[in-house]
Amino acid sequence: MNVVMRMIAGKAYYGRGWRGRRLREIVAETMLLMAASGLFAVVGGWWRRETDGGAASGEGWFYAGACEGSLLIAGTDTSSGTMEWALSLMLNNPHVLKKAQAEIDGHVGHARLLDESDLADLRYLRSIITETLRMYPVAPLLNDPGCWEDAAEFRPERFEGSGGCRKMPFGAGRRRCPGEALAVRILGFGLGAVVQCFDWEREGEELVDMGEGGGVSLPRAAALMAYCRERSVAAALLSNI
Repeated sequence: MNVVMRMIAGKAYYGRGWRGRRLREIVAETMLLMAASGLFAVVGGWWRRETDGGAASGEGWFYAGACEGSLLIAGTDTSSGTMEWALSLMLNNPHVLKKAQAEIDGHVGHARLLDESDLADLRYLRSIITETLRMYPVAPLLNDPGCWEDAAEFRPERFEGSGGCRKMPFGAGRRRCPGEALAVRILGFGLGAVVQCFDWEREGEELVDMGEGGGVSLPRAAALMAYCRERSVAAALLSNI
């Protein structure tokens, strides 16, 4: 959210008090309304503090029009939701999580946090993201199960080679999502970081509930709950951030 807001307004909001919380609520409400009514609800507005030479000049309204609203809505909830689905799938398939950790450890090592430049070499991590988008696309359009072998099975390995059907989670042609490159990097870096720094376990023996909620971005029906444990390399990695 802060990446997109810096592009639109030149300022980070999320994590900065009540404005960040309200902005997240507006995004969530808009996605729900879009799914229910089919109408695009323009983000009404939010406050930001205007400054003049470093001195605060009071609270002013910053209005997000249709273009800015589209960027904010399409570029935030979609990425966070995909990361939540990906981690849910890995929790239900621990061997995938272990394989992703092994790949990151082998390429990045234990002395630093993975960087955007590492993503090109983390083929399995990218396959996990692609397989997640196949099973839980953020814009749930047509997704023919007959096009895939064992379509209901989470199998990132299907994308390690060049086979398989054409996948279009970001659309195609002139209507292709212009934020695809940014999304892939945000997803890779965010998901890779939590996999590198923590071991993850389900709350109990039961599989994570993969029920789908309402909303155009295909959210989970219930928020993901899981246990995380700091890996041995995490303390050194996080101390350098």
